[in-house]
Amino acid sequence: MQEKAKQSLMTRFKILTKNVPDSQNEEELRNVLRSITFPEEIEVCDQVKEFAGKTELYIGNGKDMAADRLALQKILKGFTVLADSDEEEETSSRNVKYKIAALKSLVVYVPSTLLYGGTEILEMPGTNDSDPLAMNFIQDALDDVEVLLLLSEYGFRLTGREVRDCLKNSSFIKQWIKDPHNYKLMFRSYPEKNLIYQFGAKDGEKIEKIMQEEDKKKEEEFQKFKDLLQPVHLPSEIKQKIFFSTLLPVLHSSILSLEGDPRDILEKNNAFLKNTGIELLIKEIDQITLQRKKDIISEVIFL
Repeated sequence: MQEKAKQSLMTRFKILTKNVPDSQNEEELRNVLRSITFPEEIEVCDQVKEFAGKTELYIGNGKDMAADRLALQKILKGFTVLADSDEEEETSSRNVKYKIAALKSLVVYVPSTLLYGGTEILEMPGTNDSDPLAMNFIQDALDDVEVLLLLSEYGFRLTGREVRDCLKNSSFIKQWIKDPHNYKLMFRSYPEKNLIYQFGAKDGEKIEKIMQEEDKKKEEEFQKFKDLLQPVHLPSEIKQKIFFSTLLPVLHSSILSLEGDPRDILEKNNAFLKNTGIELLIKEIDQITLQRKKDIISEVIFL
């Protein structure tokens, strides 16, 4: 992890500063980094100076949630994904590269009951070794969060080494082991990219069968997680403090998007909605929020 942190720092340094030697030699660059003692010695490049210290605001009109969501998706993509590097996109790609490297945070405000009481959801980029800029952000985030929801396509036992390294070396795991009541760890798999997990109106029995196999899957997931943390000893009761389950968000959102009376849709598809895992996830997040805010709630009731 230390080597990955150094790689991330060097990548960001080469993009944002004038201190980089013309030769781009790695050893020379390391020497430059070692020679810097004070922040004032770092020369930020002119492209970054144009937007450094600024905040950009984008506000939806709140009349069409679908349109706002698509517009937001496009805006976020513009701050996080490099354009194709053909001639027409070359200048734009360079500018986006500077912004991505220098970006401090992206904050999205939405009207959601999940966020009542000051709850914040921090979405981290995928743990991809090809993007060293992301690795540093992920590691920093894992040192500050109180609840971790790890999403993977097929489950924790099949996640990549980068995920395991980040998790094992994070301050979050240390805090969670010490205080599993106030720090929550959740593993969720969302296998809907695979055709056999793409369901329709006639697949109720298939979904129920998947959910019936959850207990077996949970045992396998926990054992893999326990092996990862060796030689750290996990108390037996901590097993109940980890949540493993399958999510089917595409199916869930597809049902909620159906045309017609919402009450009729919910009643007709109640069995499907219960088995997508989304309601259970929301319930867990609500309980976590309530647990974290119980002192404030008690104070309000007392007053």
